[in-house]
Amino acid sequence: MKRFYTFALCLLALMTACNDDDDSVKVPDAVTTSFDTMYPSARLDGWLTWRGFMVADFELNGADHQAWYDKSGRWYMTDSEIDYRSLPAAVRTAYQNSAYSSGWEIDDMEELARAEMDTIYIIEIWQLRSQLDLYYTSNGVLVDTEPYGYGDPTIWVPAAVPSAVKGYLDSNYAGYSMIQIVVDSGMTAAIINYNQSALSVQFDSTYKWLRTVETISESEVPEPVMSALAGSEYSAYIIRAISRTIDSTGETYTFALTNGTRNVTLRISAEGSIIK
Repeated sequence: MKRFYTFALCLLALMTACNDDDDSVKVPDAVTTSFDTMYPSARLDGWLTWRGFMVADFELNGADHQAWYDKSGRWYMTDSEIDYRSLPAAVRTAYQNSAYSSGWEIDDMEELARAEMDTIYIIEIWQLRSQLDLYYTSNGVLVDTEPYGYGDPTIWVPAAVPSAVKGYLDSNYAGYSMIQIVVDSGMTAAIINYNQSALSVQFDSTYKWLRTVETISESEVPEPVMSALAGSEYSAYIIRAISRTIDSTGETYTFALTNGTRNVTLRISAEGSIIK
């Protein structure tokens, strides 16, 4: 359930994750036809397999790329090395205005184009012995921050959106775009790009809406909530993250707090009551 309360869209570094390169990989004709049609000028370095997907490792215009297909030749996504100038202006601005623009160095950048889903831009940064991957949408929304090389690249493979989920999103979030569908323990979370924010819209096994969760900044927290935190036993703790949850009972705010040796999660209602 933890993944439903964060935007932990985890993946390995895509350019190195597919490590089962094998000259004996048998590539169906439908896959090679699809690849040749999409990338007629590519220099193919070889095919890899990853959890049932066929992955073309190729070079195009001096850059490395990996294109993902199923065995029927359907394209799902392409991961491409890019330089800083190739990042959308909104992504560059978001990064420059973030806490990571000072004291961190940029190592690599990637563009992850996906079928019927938002394109994701990955900025790999490092500081001393720490490495992080920052994931942005093309309009500069920071979707997730993870340690470099964390997770499974197939989490980014576009998944089908259930019709009931799509209907709810269309009715309640006009103008949204889809970042990802995550299914866990019979529940479904639609991660969407809406009004310059990443929202986790969560549904039960029958696709009934349960809640919507959004990661927010301290400046977006109502005064009664911050006053409740200041008056609590955790007033001296450092705020690591804040999320706002809206469900059938109302609105609550969840704080991830630390004092350096102890991590605490504290929930406070919009009216300023601490929820045990």
